[in-house]
Amino acid sequence: MYSVEVTRRQVQEFCAKNNVKLQYFPLDYCLEQTEKIQRAVAEVRKDGGAEMKRALTPQERLFIQNEILLCKLDFRYWAQRYAKIQAEGSGVRCVEFWESQEKLLEIIAKVEEEQYEALESGGTVDGIRICLNKSRQLGATAVSRMLTMHRLTLWPDHRAMGASVDDDKKMELYTRDRLILDNLPFFLKPQIEFEEKSQHIRFGKLNSSILYQQSQQKSGLGQGRQFELGHLTECASFPNPLMIPHDFFPTLPQSVNTLCILESTPQGRDNFWYEFTNEVRDGNWPGWHYVFVPWYTTAAKYRRTPPEGWNPSQLTLMHAKKVKETSKELVGEVIELSPDKLYWYESTRRAYTKEGNLAIFLTNYCATHEERFQHVRASAIPTETLEQLRLETIKGQPYELQI
Repeated sequence: MYSVEVTRRQVQEFCAKNNVKLQYFPLDYCLEQTEKIQRAVAEVRKDGGAEMKRALTPQERLFIQNEILLCKLDFRYWAQRYAKIQAEGSGVRCVEFWESQEKLLEIIAKVEEEQYEALESGGTVDGIRICLNKSRQLGATAVSRMLTMHRLTLWPDHRAMGASVDDDKKMELYTRDRLILDNLPFFLKPQIEFEEKSQHIRFGKLNSSILYQQSQQKSGLGQGRQFELGHLTECASFPNPLMIPHDFFPTLPQSVNTLCILESTPQGRDNFWYEFTNEVRDGNWPGWHYVFVPWYTTAAKYRRTPPEGWNPSQLTLMHAKKVKETSKELVGEVIELSPDKLYWYESTRRAYTKEGNLAIFLTNYCATHEERFQHVRASAIPTETLEQLRLETIKGQPYELQI
């Protein structure tokens, strides 16, 4: 349901087995039809049904049937038409995936293909397990909540865990989920059998549920339970370094249906996240897949119009050079930073540096693996010096020595 190839095959198999034909309607048509159908609804009942002001036409009923089935099989189709998110500024809108979100979805699709290939060849599977090391505000939490709610609202017998570092961050996960739920059209909205704010939601007819927890609770994280779906944020700030691997990891079944995303900005070097991400990157955590998202990945974010006559500093030019050299490996294409991105980087970095917080800036807006983890304690060597040395390094070139 995430890979184009896997989705195409599953849609074809479903249509052949059930003798139906599913149609990919354009976005504008879906929005128009959904709005028209929603106007015919008098009241949505607690059991998930609806009292209608008028009878639906045969065409409208076929549209609803098509959307329910196709949304279930194709995450992108559902997300881009029916998963509403908070717009930057105000209001809600349909999602338009940023480049940073596309990178995450690309890895998820690739892993899904590998899992089905292993399953079909008789091998073992772990499901989709993502370790996402990221810069700030690049949409990772938003897409992770969409992935979770897509499965919970359309697939039966699913259990999910959403967890973060404290009650405030846990409430943020719940709020995002409620935004998606509240804006679903009635024909995609599941029956909510039980709900406790920021604690638990159970979808009765689907027999699916989600549990919200936080890192400072006295009980273990998900102990005694099992979750096909998991999403943990702010992992670097969890106070107990054993809570995630010892309490939570055993709750994830080895199944093709498992989907788990751990995400965080780095918070120094002396924590679980530092050790775990490096081990995953080096291939020492079987089943887990590493994703790194640099600050510049999304073209529409982190821009500032430079004043007339502005020229980037030597340090900014060195950073731009480093991005150009490393971006092909990290994001799949060579990136040359535009003037508005360079000015944002230079002016924001200057503000952090004046406050003595350069290490925090580099952690939150990292461009390379090496930048991501900064020392949180004062060092004998200033952060500025260490960063300049990193920018001046060049990638080693292998060579053969013949005698």
